[in-house]
Formats: sequence, structure tokens, C-alpha cells
Amino acid sequence: MGFTLILATMTTQVQLDIYSKKNQKMIKQMDISKVFDFIIKKEDVKNKKPDPEIYNIIMKHYNARPNECLIFEDSYTGVLASKNAGIEVVNVYDKYADLDRNKINAITDYSILNYREFIDFLERIY
Repeated sequence: MGFTLILATMTTQVQLDIYSKKNQKMIKQMDISKVFDFIIKKEDVKNKKPDPEIYNIIMKHYNARPNECLIFEDSYTGVLASKNAGIEVVNVYDKYADLDRNKINAITDYSILNYREFIDFLERIY
């Protein structure tokens, strides 16, 4: 649909390799190297989320402004990092973040239950 998709994760390269090269379920679902235009991981930043560094690096790389970006996050620290970067954020529901649900809901711009919900929305408007 013409979007640039970036994976900005606090996962290490070793963990990404396990998920993408050894996890059979993940391998069957997608090849992350073909899905994402750019991947930035833990080793690429000095500061962890909620520091906005990871998003600032991406915006600098693409010469993008916050109003040209949209972030999908499933954790409070991720949502907070998005807000700290001045970027609108979609919270993707994750049951493991339920302890922080009220804090997440207080600062997120949009909420969805899963990515399929967002893809269905895009297909309706495009």
C-alpha cells in the first residue's frame, strides 16, 4: 500500500535470528527481512524505551517528521517512547500488558485488538 514498514525493537539480533531462522511457526508466517524495509534493534541504540532514541534514529534515517509516522506498540514503555518522540501511537492489545492497561489507555492515540483489525481498516479505505 506504499507504506514504509520499520521494526523498532528492543530485541537483540541473536533473539531476532532465533525467531526468524529457527522458530518454525514464525518462519511459516513471514520472513521479517522481506516484510520490513528497515530493522533497528537493541544493539543500535544506547537508550531503551521509553527514551525516544530508537524512533528519533528512524526519523533521521528517513528524514521524516513525527507527523509523517505512526507507531504500533504493545507495551506501556513502547507507547511512552512513541509519545516522547511526538509520534501518534496505536496500541496493539497484548494481555501481558494488562497491568499497565489504564496507563496505556490514558496516553495512546488509537487502540486495536490485533493487526488484522488494522489491515481490514486499511483495505476498506484504500
